[in-house]
Amino acid sequence: MVTRERWWQRDNAAALTLGTAAVVAVLWATCGSSSYQRIMRSALSSPLLNNSHLATVHDVVVNLLLTIFFVGVGLELSREWRAGRRSAAALGGAVGGMALPALLCVVVGSVLSLPDVRHAWGVPMATDVAFTLAVFAFAGRGLPRELRVFLLTLAVADDVGSVTLLMFTGVSHVRVGGVAAVGVLLLVATLRPRVLERPAIWLVWGMAVWMSLIWAGVEPPLAGVVIGLAARGSDIELLRRERVVAIWSTVFVLPLFALVSVGITLDASMVRGSAGTTFLALGLIRLVGKAAGVTLGARLVTRGDSSLSVSQLLALGTLCAIGFTVPMLYVAADFPWGSPGYRAATGALLAASIVAALGGSMALRWLSRGRGPRGS
Repeated sequence: MVTRERWWQRDNAAALTLGTAAVVAVLWATCGSSSYQRIMRSALSSPLLNNSHLATVHDVVVNLLLTIFFVGVGLELSREWRAGRRSAAALGGAVGGMALPALLCVVVGSVLSLPDVRHAWGVPMATDVAFTLAVFAFAGRGLPRELRVFLLTLAVADDVGSVTLLMFTGVSHVRVGGVAAVGVLLLVATLRPRVLERPAIWLVWGMAVWMSLIWAGVEPPLAGVVIGLAARGSDIELLRRERVVAIWSTVFVLPLFALVSVGITLDASMVRGSAGTTFLALGLIRLVGKAAGVTLGARLVTRGDSSLSVSQLLALGTLCAIGFTVPMLYVAADFPWGSPGYRAATGALLAASIVAALGGSMALRWLSRGRGPRGS
């Protein structure tokens, strides 16, 4: 008997829910900025949430609920790796996609005497895993499975690398005790992996990892990747967990994430005077630097002997220019909230993300129709 596919089970469901919520967020923030900021930044007084990472509605969604999505990412990565689908080129692409945009910011900012651009070297680095994978699911149907594995691995490595730089550059203050706790939990999972076959123990262990990252002062959603990768059990059981997490992510987590993350007020001050120059420079650096950096990094690691063509790498690299979460941490660190530089940088992220989503989608559609090259 053939069962009818539910809408949230379709490949493009996450893109639709995420995209709809993003449009609502931008319209709400632009037409009613004060109400949007008041709700998203409202403080939570519960003793259970008395933490700098969970101080507001925005924090709870980004740092707590988004962990569920990252658990799904970890489970999918684990499944692909068990099947032998690994991508060494993705790690090179992640490094190149971080290094080249940062270098371009420093060079362009220094040569053109643009201090805001020079100091904002961290803004164009990180990839937004949720948005990037959602756009790929919408536009990448018909393409080889290895492209999704490449993008999945690259986006996670990119996020981890950017957060690590946040820690070591002093933007985020790390507590040694929390890092040590994470290390102990990982050691337990390594020495006694079969213990995590029980779902209840796996969940408790995962909550402990998440709380340890909170204690350490590190972006807690990344615990989700660790939790997913550490899961043990039969293939059927792990696939069932992955599907449950995917449903929750599509219907609940991702729309809320878009709603709290993309609420940028649009006005002409973003593109006027020196702020306009910063807007244009950061937007172009994120688009061009990300696509070129991912392509160059992947080709260098494989010495040109990659199963992915230059066209495919450029398309995936363009998608990686989509980003709000970790890039906004750098924006908040580099510019006072509400300042011209802050508005220009956030506007550049939004504009670059829109262009990257449209450009990357069109390139992937072209490749999926077989008109693009598949070989190296």
